[in-house]
Amino acid sequence: MKHPEDELLIEEFARNGGHSSAVARILARMLPTTTFEHTQDIMLPERRVADLARRILRINGRIIDEMAYKTDSPKASGLISGGTLNVGPTILHVDTTATGERNCRVRISAVSKDSRLNWPSARLAVEWLIGKLMIYDFDPSMHRLAFTGSDGEYLHNPNLEDIRGFFKLGTEYWEGQSGSAWLGWLRYDGDKPASASPERFDLPCLQIMRQPDYGVHIIYSDGETKLTLLDDSLPEGEVKYYVGGEPERWSRRSFVSLEMAEQVIKEFLQSQTPSASRIWATEQE
Repeated sequence: MKHPEDELLIEEFARNGGHSSAVARILARMLPTTTFEHTQDIMLPERRVADLARRILRINGRIIDEMAYKTDSPKASGLISGGTLNVGPTILHVDTTATGERNCRVRISAVSKDSRLNWPSARLAVEWLIGKLMIYDFDPSMHRLAFTGSDGEYLHNPNLEDIRGFFKLGTEYWEGQSGSAWLGWLRYDGDKPASASPERFDLPCLQIMRQPDYGVHIIYSDGETKLTLLDDSLPEGEVKYYVGGEPERWSRRSFVSLEMAEQVIKEFLQSQTPSASRIWATEQE
């Protein structure tokens, strides 16, 4: 039976295929369309979940319904394909229903086409998105967003001006100790942190390195995927940087301007997600 979203999947299959577009479209029409759906309760407000879903889908694919988020019950719809997800072209729809002030029920449905016989792309895509959303489902009373500096000092609930102050410090601060700072969740016992660095590496965090001659190196991590911020307008080459006393070499394009770094950090402080308007290089942990 023809599915209403087959044409969009066929176009994506043709775009990604190694065949000519005409041949790929013919092959795609012959493939079965598979579906999968799952409902999950999450301890987050419904609009927060819809916003997170949109950001995740935009980074890993593209949004196909820009107006869905603006409805009374916020939604998100996007298309993902290939890459580290190992799925064929898949359309994901996210519907949210409030079940409390800070709780909602999320229904995620998927429609997929894949050239691999019996490969469960639709189910894998739904499980992947649920896993991403569940990263943010934790007890906020036990954790606070904090900035842990290169010298091990911490600052909880920082703002952008606080972090700008650290950027103004020189090479001795950034390379004299561990060489990197962290912006992420710390577990607290009352008003004091239980550790000086993010121990919940399965929660979103930024690792930040400042090289005064080149710029700022930022890595986003959520325990499943690492994303390195890039500026493809910069020249090619390598930059040597010391982390924990050991030299590391990274792409010159991963040391971005202070202005770009501050914008990415500002968005992270607001949503704890990587900026969807920037380029990130993906690396599976």
